[in-house]
Amino acid sequence: MSSVGDTLVLILLIAVIIYFLGKSIFPKEKKTEDLQTFVIDDQRTEWVGKVPSLLEAHGYEIIHAKIRVPFQLHVDDETYPCRLSVDYIAEADGEAYLVIVARGKKARLSSVTLKETFLPYYLFFRPAGILYVNREKGSIKLIDFEIPEIKM
Repeated sequence: MSSVGDTLVLILLIAVIIYFLGKSIFPKEKKTEDLQTFVIDDQRTEWVGKVPSLLEAHGYEIIHAKIRVPFQLHVDDETYPCRLSVDYIAEADGEAYLVIVARGKKARLSSVTLKETFLPYYLFFRPAGILYVNREKGSIKLIDFEIPEIKM
């Protein structure tokens, strides 16, 4: 015979399974508060939001947003699909900068975080620099790498 406790545990278990199934079937919508675009004329797009306003206040003009570049890694006979995502590409004084917005634990910078997170972007895109934007603090940090030439 089943007791009230067994029935309650069964109902909770079913609810948890339904929750996780619903979460995978219906993913949460991404916030678009930072990126709203509207076309002013055929040539110019206006960017509205906290990050675009912060970049504009520091003298940068956004030229692209939400860039995803797919690529593949090959190891022996294995192929691994990968991609690099950039929040914005901004321009100042004729130079292009990648813009990456801080999220969660990535907001704290350390030598290891800088190298492991930003070096691939720098080597892949070769920008004038990487702008690391902290929305909450309203700050922009310019990250640049000085990489010596190595003759092989």
